[in-house]
Amino acid sequence: MRLNIQKLWLFFLLCALQIHAASATMPVKYFAPEQLRLSIEQSKEGENYILKGKIQCVFGKLFQLKVRFTSSPDLKITSDLKIPDEVASGETIIINGTVENLSEKSNNEPSWAKIHVLYSPDYDELIKTIMADNNSYPIQSLKEQLIKWLEKKKETQTQANYVAGIDVSL
Repeated sequence: MRLNIQKLWLFFLLCALQIHAASATMPVKYFAPEQLRLSIEQSKEGENYILKGKIQCVFGKLFQLKVRFTSSPDLKITSDLKIPDEVASGETIIINGTVENLSEKSNNEPSWAKIHVLYSPDYDELIKTIMADNNSYPIQSLKEQLIKWLEKKKETQTQANYVAGIDVSL
């Protein structure tokens, strides 16, 4: 009889470990696919240091874009921000900013710059993409939860914010 209790206990322990391992790999929630890719890089053109912000629409369209640069206090970035009203799928726009050194740094902290993009996502295309993608979104309840969240964002016309940064060396 004692042997059967030990086998039963071992079976219970193995089942518990399998359940725990399976739950550790299951996602708690899904995230929307990346609709915008943003990068920033530094270059030198003549005597000027230039920041190039690249904004790429991965799919759908991006609407009502607002772009700005920010930097560490020792830098000033000026830019002629000519932003289109919308960016279509596959399109990339480049935003240039000229970097000016305002002061010498007294500490060892690096100088930095960021590009910020505020935009309205293409919620219809996001929802359509998620609904069609069963490989990335295999759990139906989590997929439905994400779609409901996106529909709510669409109703309230919520904009998305994306930021990319770089250490700047002059």
